[in-house]
Amino acid sequence: MKGRYVLVAAAVFCVSCGAFGSPWAPPSGECASFTYENGQNDTDLFGSPSYFGGDTLVFRNAAFEAEADDVNPMDLAADTMDVDLYAKLDPVEGQLKFIGIEILVRGDYNITDPGSTGNNSVTADFDMAGSVAMLPSSPPEHPMGPFSGGFEFTESAPTGGATAWMETAGLDQPVALAFAVPPVTQLHLSVSGSFLAVSDGQGGTAGITGSLQLLEITAIVIPEPASLSLLAFGALALLRRR
Repeated sequence: MKGRYVLVAAAVFCVSCGAFGSPWAPPSGECASFTYENGQNDTDLFGSPSYFGGDTLVFRNAAFEAEADDVNPMDLAADTMDVDLYAKLDPVEGQLKFIGIEILVRGDYNITDPGSTGNNSVTADFDMAGSVAMLPSSPPEHPMGPFSGGFEFTESAPTGGATAWMETAGLDQPVALAFAVPPVTQLHLSVSGSFLAVSDGQGGTAGITGSLQLLEITAIVIPEPASLSLLAFGALALLRRR
């Protein structure tokens, strides 16, 4: 669609990684409509992203899972990701800007409960708190302030086998992002994710796995001042004709 770009990047569970995170290999790269830099994970359960074309980064690492049983009644797996995103300057459309981010997480879980206690459960918790808009120069943060947004998926009913699950979450303040002044062309993305599996210790088991497959970023072209002037003159001409 002319004048509108949809950027998709699948990343992984993430939170602000901090100075001692594990850098992606490589930590920077380019997609069709944006570039990224300083990519890193905290515990590196999801490793580095893969790029298959377009605007999608995909993390596929089965190490991000939690399993609980009588021997290990509670298991927690958590990882974090931080990355800086830069909307491109399109040679035809002009400067693009970010107006939102959406993550889509897919996976499967399995719960057994021979004693029918109902105390075996799995939980997936995601949050994009700490994500901020950035400016090309000081101060580094956009005056809009930090963003958030996330979801919690939980289940305790026995499944009898692997059961697929899927949840989505969007960055909050989408309206503010769309009309931000100055426009958001640089964004620091921080997403946290964790899996928790709990067993009652009476023969029941619980397990959950997943992968963050889609991180959707929508960019909209910002008209140049000259283009805006032409639009204004055109509107005046129409008014005069009427």
